[in-house]
Amino acid sequence: MEAQRLSFALMLSYLNRVVERVEDPRQRSNAQRYGRWDLVLGAFAVFYLQCPSVLEHQRQMQIRHGHNNAQRLFGVMTIPTPNQLKNVLDGVAAAVL
Repeated sequence: MEAQRLSFALMLSYLNRVVERVEDPRQRSNAQRYGRWDLVLGAFAVFYLQCPSVLEHQRQMQIRHGHNNAQRLFGVMTIPTPNQLKNVLDGVAAAVL
C-alpha cells in the first residue's frame, strides 16, 4: 500500500467520514440550529487554527467581510457558540472521534 500525502482536502474527507458516524446526542427538535458538521468542524477549527476565541473571531469576520475562514476552509456554514459545542460534543464518545 502506497503512503498518501496528507493534504488539507484529504484530512477534511477523513473528518467527513467520522462526522457521518457521529450520533447526535440531542433529541430531534426544531431548536437544532447547528448541524453535526458545523459542530464537529467548528470544534476542530479551534484546535487547527490554535486560537481559543476562533469562533468569536470568525463571527466578527463574517460581520465585517461577509465571509469567514471557518466557512471557506472547513465548510462551517453556521458558527456554533462555544457553549453549544460543549453541550453537544460532550455527549459524543471520544472513541468515535
